[in-house]
Amino acid sequence: MKKENLPFREISKNNIKKRIFNESIDDHELKWHYDQEDRIVKIVKSNGWKFQMDNEIPRNLIEGDILKIPKGKYHRVIKGNGDLIVKIKETTFKKKITESVNKFERYESLINDFLSNETFFKIDENFMGYRVIVGKSKYDVNPVVKVYGVFKKPFSMESSDKVHNKSKEIKKILKSVFPFLKDFNINGGSTTTEDNFYRYLEYEKNSLRGNFNF
Repeated sequence: MKKENLPFREISKNNIKKRIFNESIDDHELKWHYDQEDRIVKIVKSNGWKFQMDNEIPRNLIEGDILKIPKGKYHRVIKGNGDLIVKIKETTFKKKITESVNKFERYESLINDFLSNETFFKIDENFMGYRVIVGKSKYDVNPVVKVYGVFKKPFSMESSDKVHNKSKEIKKILKSVFPFLKDFNINGGSTTTEDNFYRYLEYEKNSLRGNFNF
């Protein structure tokens, strides 16, 4: 699209583009499109706007979210009730993920499979089980396993306390079952609902596997 026809205002600084989509924009101006470069997008302000990738259902844009949009992949934004403000960094995604991230993902999958099959970890009917995220941020000396207790819907303080108490046992069990966790720090036992866990899953993974600076 020509610059004068773009549905946003743009300010560029230090290779970061800040775009403001005004609430007064017409829906028909928000077209399906694709980009020539891979992009990392941080949501600064949302006001109920949504994002949709081709062949996927729309998802709410939450302030602080970070999206990875591959080049050539059709996508669009859907208007909310106020301005949408995003920051964009064009980059080149690696075709092959780094060895360390690949290793963390394998560990994460093994541990989550183990936790999902163990009836010992059941708290009550509302409890879905424990889940972990594995990684290492720039602030950590050792790799980290973050443990979460996930409920289907809002839960009581009593249930939350049970999750915290049992998570202490789980840390010991994980180290005994998986020898590769010998030098890992196992943290957490935080309680959350299923919706919130999956809403912030990518953000949590990014924080443990290399932050993007905006």
